[in-house]
Amino acid sequence: MIRKNFPIEFTLCLKNKGKITRGIHHRLTEVEGERIYNSIEAIEDPIDVAVFVVNPTIGINYLEPIKAKGISTIWLQPRNR
Repeated sequence: MIRKNFPIEFTLCLKNKGKITRGIHHRLTEVEGERIYNSIEAIEDPIDVAVFVVNPTIGINYLEPIKAKGISTIWLQPRNR
């Protein structure tokens, strides 16, 4: 069982409100029975909004893939670790 933390709780909150979510993580492949992708590029569905709860030094690396995928709205929630 994965220990619930803010990113997981945030995702579950969005899902409970009827939003479609897709998780990205470099190691995990599944959380709460949902597939987790290893990159933005691996997600085939259109993406309207990207929300990141990561350390800024990690989040900055996602800006180019976000642009390449055509995502026009992003939310970067800093997370220190």
